[in-house]
Amino acid sequence: MTAKSKATLNGKAHRNGSVPGAAVRRGRRFGKLTLILGIALTLAGVGLVAFLLVLTGSGTPIREVFPDDRTGTTTIAAPFLVLMFGFIALVFGNFALRGTWSLLREEEQPRGKPGTWRVDLRPINPVIHGFLVLVGFAAWFAVLALPAYLDTQGLIAAKDGSTARSQLWFIVVVYGLISGAITAMVAMSLLKKLTYNRLLARSISTLTPGPKQAFWWRFSHIWRGELGAAAVGGSALGLAPLAAHFGSGLNLALSLTVGLVAMLLSAALALNSWRSGMPVERVESYT
Repeated sequence: MTAKSKATLNGKAHRNGSVPGAAVRRGRRFGKLTLILGIALTLAGVGLVAFLLVLTGSGTPIREVFPDDRTGTTTIAAPFLVLMFGFIALVFGNFALRGTWSLLREEEQPRGKPGTWRVDLRPINPVIHGFLVLVGFAAWFAVLALPAYLDTQGLIAAKDGSTARSQLWFIVVVYGLISGAITAMVAMSLLKKLTYNRLLARSISTLTPGPKQAFWWRFSHIWRGELGAAAVGGSALGLAPLAAHFGSGLNLALSLTVGLVAMLLSAALALNSWRSGMPVERVESYT
């Protein structure tokens, strides 16, 4: 990218192409505040899920605490919304704090459209990235595997056929799916981080502009398709222990088959994503 094409967040650039110091400081301040907000929302969402698991697991239906929510679905959905907004805040907080924003000109993006934004990020340390995988796994274990284990030990107070028990397992399934998907996505992102630059450097001479590179640019660099496949695989594998707990051989086989196939597909896509020719640390908008 040429120096003249660099832009600040408000669309202006200095004559020498550098981002003004005041804009950098504002961006970092915004990033820190947004990260704090994201962490707070994430912790609040996790706390709400834990509260609902304990509440329903003790045999108390949601309507006894929230009388206006007769079915409990609104209350069960509330943590998801909180977590979603927390995720958005974490993403944009990281972009603002660790990223350099640029506005590409038409001649600099032969596969894209004029005006595409890009963010070049300082990558997270692989050790921290690996720790985040463990955090995701711990969340999945707490929300799905642990309730299933406690049920086998007769430690779930909610009685069979009760509203509280139905709500408990609904919460387990919903947030087991979400935590399984997130854990698999973070793990696949780590695999991509550890292999991408080496594979790109080794084979960059074989890349030629054309339909194949454009496909990988759209599918992997823009849309992160390999992470979508990982989400499917993580969700399916995450439900396997629950299928085993309820003695459903068919659901267990289906979960394992779909999960393993999706994870293998995701790994294959991640190991070929270098074919886009783009730096792995870069994020671009499609429009």
